[in-house]
Amino acid sequence: MTRSIAARYIKSTFSICLVLLSCGLCFAQSSTTIAQSELRLDGSVAGFDAAKGEIILEANSFTVASGKSSVINPAKSKTIFINAQTQFMNAGGKSITKPALKNSAYIAVIGADGGSGKALTARVVILLDTTSATTKATPPPANKNGLQAGEYLLNGQIKGVFSAETIIADIYKRTDAQGKMEELRQPVEQKLHLDANTKIISAEDSNKALTVGDIKLGQRVAVAGKYGGEDEPFSVRVMEVAKEETQNMQKIGVVRVNPLTATFLHQGEAALNTGAYPEALQYYTKASQMAGSLGDTGGNALAQSSLGLVYEHMNQPKQALAAFTASINLSKSINNYSAAAVTMTNLGAFYLGQKDAENALQSFDTALG
Repeated sequence: MTRSIAARYIKSTFSICLVLLSCGLCFAQSSTTIAQSELRLDGSVAGFDAAKGEIILEANSFTVASGKSSVINPAKSKTIFINAQTQFMNAGGKSITKPALKNSAYIAVIGADGGSGKALTARVVILLDTTSATTKATPPPANKNGLQAGEYLLNGQIKGVFSAETIIADIYKRTDAQGKMEELRQPVEQKLHLDANTKIISAEDSNKALTVGDIKLGQRVAVAGKYGGEDEPFSVRVMEVAKEETQNMQKIGVVRVNPLTATFLHQGEAALNTGAYPEALQYYTKASQMAGSLGDTGGNALAQSSLGLVYEHMNQPKQALAAFTASINLSKSINNYSAAAVTMTNLGAFYLGQKDAENALQSFDTALG
């Protein structure tokens, strides 16, 4: 399965280039739209000199024109230049007069970056949280995810419990306090630090308090908190723990599957790689049926994605489209966005084979995030 998917992914990446070259797409730019030559930085103000038109920003994340965001851990200082053309906006997107920025105010800046070690000239400055750290008596308001300024929501799966203070998790998705979400193509191992103030609750019943002793390997978690400095763990304020998953699951690619499902998946892969498509169809169908009976949603998603490949090879486009779509929906239902992205890439290649460039481009764009 991994070999065939890798080959399809390389082919799909090449196809993206062809589609992009053939499509003359143009979008109107709004004030907060990031242009191709621009960068968005989010972080806290560490210094402001109105006379010089200079802001010192402790940046903790950046976003490029494609919309792809990445965390900067630890945060890095960046000099921001502002001038008469710089537009100031509030968190609601309305223009405001240039404010007197206080240290620790949380802002976002968009503009042309001069490169590593050089200043960024701001076209737009967005005030996300203007409360100074020296004057605020209460935490800043939480957003719809319950996050406070500077916090992140990490979604992942427990990989190890080492002590009452230290847990290791594989993270597959993170969201910042502004609601900007980043789906990771491969899980990232993250050390989590818990202290006496960390609140651990059940995902099924938010009124049910848990302890570290209740946390098991394989459980899915959502944690809210802040990144520390270099080589320091993520400090957890709240941890939401989902019900326990089967611990003897096998990992195939980015999916954890029941061993019984895995048996049929491996047999299907062997048949697919040798071109024995009817035989592969039988094995992957059995894998899907087995996964369904076991409640193995991840395994079922992988089986459906594989069925999509088989149906495509057998020139049955309707069945292929249905299988790819089912796989994507199943993966999303368990928050496995990495698996969904792999299948979305296969779907894009399928649309290219059907000479449907518009849907191909949309699928590739979704897969690449």
